Amino acid sequence: MTEAEAAERIRDLIVDDLRWPGRREELADDLPLIERRVVDSLRLLHLVARLEDVFGIRIRDEEIVPANFGTIGSLAAFVAARVDDGAG
Repeated sequence: MTEAEAAERIRDLIVDDLRWPGRREELADDLPLIERRVVDSLRLLHLVARLEDVFGIRIRDEEIVPANFGTIGSLAAFVAARVDDGAG
């Protein structure tokens, strides 16, 4: 899976599952997800669960850090690497 493919699916999850009230176009790869309140603590937990379901990966608690979840771009890179590694 490419990072671009992962980013599009993550955008879908944010819009559809987290019910993002903004425009999809606002969800740029470099948009700070926490600082811009795209995700809060509860939505972050929901997002983690959905990522695990949709991508068939397991995300450990210690991996839920800004380096991995700070932006759609960083999250897409993290997810794509996990999918490619078969980290299910």
